[in-house]
Amino acid sequence: MKIKIVDFFSVETNVLRMSVIYMAILSGCCYGSLIFIINHATNILFMNASAEIYLIIMYVLLCITFYGCQKYSIVRAINISTQIIGQVRMRLIDKIRQSELRFIENKGPSDIHLRITQDFKTISQSVPILIASFEDFVTVIVVYLYIALISFKAFIVIVSFISGIMIYFYSHYFYIKDEVKQAGLKEATFFDRLNDVLKGFKQIKIHSKKNDDLFNDIDRVAKESENYKVKGLTAYRQLTMNIALIQFIMYGTILFVMPIYFEELRLSILKIFAAILFASGPLEMFFRAFALVAITNTSVDNLVQLEKELDETPKQRVDPDEIPKDFHTISLQDVSFQYKDKQGELTFQIGPIDLDIGKGEIVFIVGGNGSGKSTLLKLITGLYFPLRPGKILLDNETIDKQTYAGYRNLFSIIFTDYYLFKKLYGLKDVDENKVKEMLKTMLLNKKTNYKHNQFTNTNLSTGQRKRLACIDALLEDKPIYIFDEWTADQDPLFREFLYDTILQDLKKAGKTIIVVSHDDRYFNRADTLITLEDGKIQKVAKVAYENKTD
Repeated sequence: MKIKIVDFFSVETNVLRMSVIYMAILSGCCYGSLIFIINHATNILFMNASAEIYLIIMYVLLCITFYGCQKYSIVRAINISTQIIGQVRMRLIDKIRQSELRFIENKGPSDIHLRITQDFKTISQSVPILIASFEDFVTVIVVYLYIALISFKAFIVIVSFISGIMIYFYSHYFYIKDEVKQAGLKEATFFDRLNDVLKGFKQIKIHSKKNDDLFNDIDRVAKESENYKVKGLTAYRQLTMNIALIQFIMYGTILFVMPIYFEELRLSILKIFAAILFASGPLEMFFRAFALVAITNTSVDNLVQLEKELDETPKQRVDPDEIPKDFHTISLQDVSFQYKDKQGELTFQIGPIDLDIGKGEIVFIVGGNGSGKSTLLKLITGLYFPLRPGKILLDNETIDKQTYAGYRNLFSIIFTDYYLFKKLYGLKDVDENKVKEMLKTMLLNKKTNYKHNQFTNTNLSTGQRKRLACIDALLEDKPIYIFDEWTADQDPLFREFLYDTILQDLKKAGKTIIVVSHDDRYFNRADTLITLEDGKIQKVAKVAYENKTD
């Protein structure tokens, strides 16, 4: 059975192999050698004073060396593994932030979260146990070699039994591993459903059947996960019980049967049996570690697979060489995008779309649910790559995968599913008085404050959080602003404030504004009105300036 955690750490450093493993071997050797001192002492104790002192000194030295080496190996292993885990975790997070939105959507945030948290936690907790188990394995080898010096026949019998135990265990290992893996997959699904409860709480609270149906689904997934866990743990427990039974048979064979056929064992049977019992504890701990190895192997496989998928997915630099400060025209030419299910079947397509967006324009995008508005925004902002031969041009220059990262920095966006950061990341030397004035304008000054580059409270209503997100966006001072259904959770006062104050102020500042809205009474505030239906632009209307009054 391969212990994949060794490869996992070895890829990152060889320090763990060279220092920790050697000290663990020395610790196991010292512990195993104690049986030699103990057995020898039982023969000469109180009979030879000089030999007794010698044995006491040897015993003390072995104990001190064992303690020191064990402490070093475990403490050093914990320190090195913690450092490596932190290093790998940050590397994965770095690759995640450089990946594309479509990868995150397909992989699922819950699955990624589980990998970054639970799997690393499993590996971290397993390190000291596996090091101690390795020491136990060395101890068993030393003790059995000692038995071989006493009686090679007894050694052969013991090795035969242990080999049989190893074969028996290994033959059941893959079943246990599969059950543990399936339990992990169901656990990921369980977290997805739990996320549904927390994020969809309002919906299920007002819909009893939806609430019950979701709960029943969670209950089903939880029971399936529990079933895999029970089968895996029960199989492992049955395995250990059977191994213990085989060990009892081995003890009985050595203690009662062998002395009948091998006369010379009668004089040394107590030493042999004392050594066997001395090794039984480490041997049991060694076998128990196999279940942990199965769980840890699954965690390592999950993390290796995640990193492999991240390496295979297209990545964009997050620190582009050049960020455009402004623009004149963004052109979408023959742009399209497709959603496919896991079987590769087409579920929705947007495009082909041809569209020009000019500097200083107010563009409204309207359409029913499922018309493709959000997908169009993701294409415009560069979060999705258009399918060939479609392309996006910035001032007649085609945006390619080398320039997408810089292009995206033109936009400041408040999506419908936006995430509100508590801290104003990416902004330096922010004027606190200006932020406080904006909080007052948005009627948020009594709900939250701004200190140390962050808001003191973000536990607000949806509408209030959107207004706080608007403050963050305005502070970014980007050339293009996107408001995706921003007014959906606002009262009439702030709807009017967006259309007649915020948008007009941004336009006066030379900004380009793209608004997704259903507020038809305010459509005349737009310069261009784009109507989407079934993923295609049905109409592009220019709104006359003189009509922009309510």
